[in-house]
Amino acid sequence: MALNFIQRNRRPMREVEGEARQNLFQLCLEFYRNSLYRHTLQILTVLFCIGTAILLSNLSQLSDHLVQVQAHSTAQHLAHSNNLARSLYSENVLKRLNRDANWEASATYHDQPNAIPLPFTFAIELGEKMSADSPGSRLNIYSDYPFKQRADRRTPLDTFERDALDYFVRVRNQNADPAEASAVLQGLDFTRQDTEEGQPVFRYAEPIVMEASCVQCHNTHPDSLKRDWKIGDVRGAIEVVQPLQELANLQQSGLRRTLLLCGGMSAIALFGLTSAIRSLYRTSIELEGRVKERTADLVYERERSEQLLLKILPASIANKLKSSSGSLAEQFDEVSILFADVVGFTTMSTQMPPRELVALLDNLFSRFDNLTETLGLEKIKTIGDAYMVASGIPQPRSDHAEAIATMAIGIQTEVQQFNQERGTTLSVRIGINSGSVVAGVIGRKKFLYDLWGDAVNTASRMESYSAPGAIQVSEATMLKLKAKFALEKRGEIEVKGKGTMTTYWLLGLRRSGS
Repeated sequence: MALNFIQRNRRPMREVEGEARQNLFQLCLEFYRNSLYRHTLQILTVLFCIGTAILLSNLSQLSDHLVQVQAHSTAQHLAHSNNLARSLYSENVLKRLNRDANWEASATYHDQPNAIPLPFTFAIELGEKMSADSPGSRLNIYSDYPFKQRADRRTPLDTFERDALDYFVRVRNQNADPAEASAVLQGLDFTRQDTEEGQPVFRYAEPIVMEASCVQCHNTHPDSLKRDWKIGDVRGAIEVVQPLQELANLQQSGLRRTLLLCGGMSAIALFGLTSAIRSLYRTSIELEGRVKERTADLVYERERSEQLLLKILPASIANKLKSSSGSLAEQFDEVSILFADVVGFTTMSTQMPPRELVALLDNLFSRFDNLTETLGLEKIKTIGDAYMVASGIPQPRSDHAEAIATMAIGIQTEVQQFNQERGTTLSVRIGINSGSVVAGVIGRKKFLYDLWGDAVNTASRMESYSAPGAIQVSEATMLKLKAKFALEKRGEIEVKGKGTMTTYWLLGLRRSGS
C-alpha cells in the first residue's frame, strides 16, 4: 500500500528537469544583475578604455582628413588668385597697351625698353613672388610648349607634373566642343600626397585653359613653340605644393588637447554615471512607465518628421528615399522649368533691416508657393532672391508647358498685387525652357530634390537674358504653347554657352478667335 501511494504522487522527470533549468536561469540572471550593480565602476572603466581607443582612432582619421582638406583649400586659393591676377592683367592691362604702338608685350621685357610681360610670363613671375612670400609653399606654372626663353631654362617635368598635364589633356580630348571643354576644365584639379626631402607635401594642379583673347598671340608670336592653338586647349598647368608637416603638427597638438579634455570629462562622467546607475537600479520599475511615455512621444516625433520630410520632398520621392539606401535619380523626357528673379532686390537689401528684408521675401515667395501648389507644380528651390519651379516631375504630365506658363503669368499678377499692398516697385524677370532633365536626391543630410541637364541651364539663361517684368521662353517651349498662349518673337540673341538662340516673349493666354 505504501509503495503504491508513493508511485501515484511522484512528479514526472521532465517537469522536474524543466523547473531546475528555470531556477538555474533565474539564479544566473540574478547573479548578473548583482554583479552589474556591485561592479559598476569596473565595467564602466573597461567600457571607457574601449571608447577611448575608438575615439583616438576616429580623431586621428579626422585629423588626417582635416589636414588634407585644409591643404587642398589653401592650394586652390593660391592657384585661383594667380589665375585671377593673370586674367585681370590680360583683360585690363595688355589689351589697353596693345593699342599703343610704343609698347609691346614680351617674355624678355626686362631687357627691352617700353615693354611689359606677357600674361603667362606675368603669371609665372607672380607665382615665384607668391612662393617667396609663403615659406614652405611653392607655386609653379609649367607647360609642354613654353616660349623659347623659358624652354632653355626649364627643368624636366617630374612624375606628378607629367601625370597632371596628361590628365588635363586627356579630359580636353574627350570634349570636342571648345565651350564644353572649357567648362569641364575650369572645375578640374589633380592632387596627390607626396614627399619632398623626407617631408610630406600636398601637391595640387589645375589646368590653364587657352582663352579666346590669347589664341592669336600664341599662334603668331615668334617665340611660340606651337602655332595651332584653339580655344579650350590646355595651355599648361599651375601647381601648388603645400607642406603638410606644420599643419599635421598643429592638428596633433589640438588632438592631444582634445584627448586630455575628453579624458578629464570622461573621468567626471564616470563618477557621475556610477552614482546614477545605483540610483537607476532602485527605480527600474518607475522607468518602465517612463519608457512607455517616451515611446508614445517618439511615435509623435516620427509623425512630425514624416510631415517635415513631405514639406521638403515630393511624396513619391520621400517614400522612395525611406526605402532606398543609395542616391535617387530619374530621367524625365518632357519637363518645363521656370526661373524667376526679383529685379532690384539686391539694391533693396542694402536699404532695409535684415528682418524686414527676409520677411518681405518670405511673403512674396509664399505667394509663389501657393501658386505652385494650386497648379500641381514642383518647387525645386530658392537661391537668394531667385525662385525655381518645374512642371512634369516627379509625375509626368502632358500639359507641363501650359502649367508652367500659367505659373509665370500668375507670378506677374502676384508681384503687381504685392506692390500695391506694400507700396514697393518690385518686378520679376522670368525665363522658361522645356526639355529632358535628370531629377533626384543626392546625399543623406539637408535633402534637396534638384534637376540637372542642358534644359535646366537653358531655362536659367532664358531668365538671365530676359527683361524686368517680362517672360522669355525658348523655341522648344514656344512650340508647346503657341496653340493656347499669345507669344511675340523677340528674335535672335547671343546666349552665353549656347550661341545664337531664337527666343519669344510670353504675353498671356490667347483670346478666343485670335
